[in-house]
Order: sequence, then C-alpha cells, then structure tokens
Amino acid sequence: MKKILYAMFFCVLLLFFFIPKEVYAEDYSTYESMIFENKEVELLSQWSYYDNLSEKEYVNLKKAKMFGWNIHYRFKEEPFTFVAETIYRIENSGLDDIVHTFKYEETTEQTIQKNVSGSLQLSGSKTTEKKFKFGLETELEFEYKDTLKTKSTESDSIKVTVAPGCTLEIKIKGEGKLTQGYARKYFCFVHVKEGGFEYIVVTTEYYEISMYQNGE
Repeated sequence: MKKILYAMFFCVLLLFFFIPKEVYAEDYSTYESMIFENKEVELLSQWSYYDNLSEKEYVNLKKAKMFGWNIHYRFKEEPFTFVAETIYRIENSGLDDIVHTFKYEETTEQTIQKNVSGSLQLSGSKTTEKKFKFGLETELEFEYKDTLKTKSTESDSIKVTVAPGCTLEIKIKGEGKLTQGYARKYFCFVHVKEGGFEYIVVTTEYYEISMYQNGE
C-alpha cells in the first residue's frame, strides 16, 4: 500500500513540474518594430523550441544528469535595431507655423529584458529586475552581466517648428543584442523544467525627430 501511495505522490509531483506556463514577455514585446541583421532570428513568442531543435541538439539537451541544467543556445548576441514607440506627433493642417519646445531626458544605460516559455519562469515585478527562476539565472548571467554599464541621465530641451502642411514625429529608437536558447533542468536524473529562454540587452536608446509632408 505504501508503495502505491509513493508512486501516486511521485506522479502528482511530476504533473506539477510539467504543467505548461504562459509565455512571459518584457517591454520589448510592445516595440513598434524590431529588425535583426540575421534574417533567421525570431522572437521566442514566434517559435516552438521542439520544432527548431535538430535531432543532435535534442539528444544533447535531453542527456540526463544528476542535477542542474542542460543548455543549448540558438542565437547569441544577435544585433538588431528597434522603434520602441512614437511618443509625439504634431500635424499642422493650418496656414501658420506651429512652434513647440520639446523637453526630454536622455538616459545612457544598457538594460536587460527577459522572456521564457514552457515551464520556465521569471521572478520580479514591473519595478524590479526580472530574473530567471530555478537557478537558471546563475547559469546565464555570466554571459551578460559584464556588458551592463552604469546609468547616467542628461536633460535638455529643443525648439521645433512645424511648417503648414507638415507632420512632425518623435520616436524612441535604439539598438540591442538578443540571446536565445533552450534549457532543461534535471533533478535525480529526471527532467523537471524545460522551455525556451531569451534576453535582450539594449545597448543604445535615443530620440529621433522626423518631419514629412502631410499625406506621405
């Protein structure tokens, strides 16, 4: 009877480990656009990690170990450019110039954003840095922690003139690098967590001001 109870408990425990979790996404999931130099790169939300593993990669990933993680990188430090959002738009449909002083605060900081799928999870909140759970952070952080620089902020203002028949737009744009892969965690030779992971390091962020004729 005890053996049956132990077996039932073990099955329930495994079921808990294998319950699929929602995909957690950071701010970059709301970017207006992200363009990668490598056209084969896709965001984690766009692919299934099983579909993209070769037979050899999958065999290596599922090699059982006593404790710890098996990790396979799909892409490492792939450069991209992005448009985060359009923060200001002035359309001049009148006959006179529109003059506006735009005040801004520019921050120089390399920030990191993370995403997971499958049964992997992130800890943290909107106001704190998110970290990979279950010890995965320790396995991955050495790849990026030395690239993050000290934050510095500079405030300024600029006067802009929008001529009749023109539209002015101010966008937040930037550059970054993406790293992405698969991870599987083992406990007593049984894999208990698995899924895709992704993090991006935003290396540059700036304002872009553009003006064009209405209707273009």
